[in-house]
Amino acid sequence: MTTVKTILDSYERTGSYRKTAREVGVAHNTVRRYVLRAQAAREGTIDAIVPESREIIQPCRVVTDEIREKIHRILENNRHKPKKQRCNAKLIWRYLLRDGHSLSYTTVKREVAAWKETYGYRE
Repeated sequence: MTTVKTILDSYERTGSYRKTAREVGVAHNTVRRYVLRAQAAREGTIDAIVPESREIIQPCRVVTDEIREKIHRILENNRHKPKKQRCNAKLIWRYLLRDGHSLSYTTVKREVAAWKETYGYRE
């Protein structure tokens, strides 16, 4: 949980939206929005940024061992199939969504790339 004060303090220290975002654990656009609102509040354009105690809540979407195991099982089953018959990351992502998991396509794509780098396919 991150407060707006934490974001503003970190930005004052780093001077960069992206560095602050990495340090605090929020999106760089979130950092940008609060920094710009803080500057507008100092200039008197708006009354307040937000209450100082406001917490920014982001869901934690981590690849669990269960999801990783499903992805690896699908890739292992595809290992000896011809290239055009293998499941790609997008198809695996759709399977996972259908099963009720909540994660992004990019996360699945990253996990598939890591598996390919470690185990690879036959050529």
